[in-house]
Amino acid sequence: GYLASTLLAGPLFNILEELLTRLPLVSIIYSSLKDLISAFVGDKKKFNQPVLVTLNPEFVIQKPGFITQSDLSQLGLVDQVAVYLPHSYNFSGNLYIVPAKFVRPIHASSTDIMKFIVSGGVSGLHEEKKMPGNEDSSSLH
Repeated sequence: GYLASTLLAGPLFNILEELLTRLPLVSIIYSSLKDLISAFVGDKKKFNQPVLVTLNPEFVIQKPGFITQSDLSQLGLVDQVAVYLPHSYNFSGNLYIVPAKFVRPIHASSTDIMKFIVSGGVSGLHEEKKMPGNEDSSSLH
């Protein structure tokens, strides 16, 4: 099994990957998907800086996301950062360029924050134990 997977599957995968990277439109889609998947798993994780982005300072509406580029000066965008804001219950999201002053770090694990976002806020964070006499958790604080 090991010999077959290294001698047969490895070269076959390399040939397939080279073919995909040579096709004009397919290469863009393939490389983007490959980069997106490697951003979640593997040694090159990119979603490792969870943040809260203030979308509307007047009403203090915020959305959790991940910094993907902290320096955009090469694009002429000084003091701005690129933040990926994933959608809940979906494998998609949007990339926003926002002033760094509207972004603040979240001190939690990236995995927990991603679970929190993707689940719509119902999982990913450790639930607090209820205190006796505090059974009503329906009120907002």
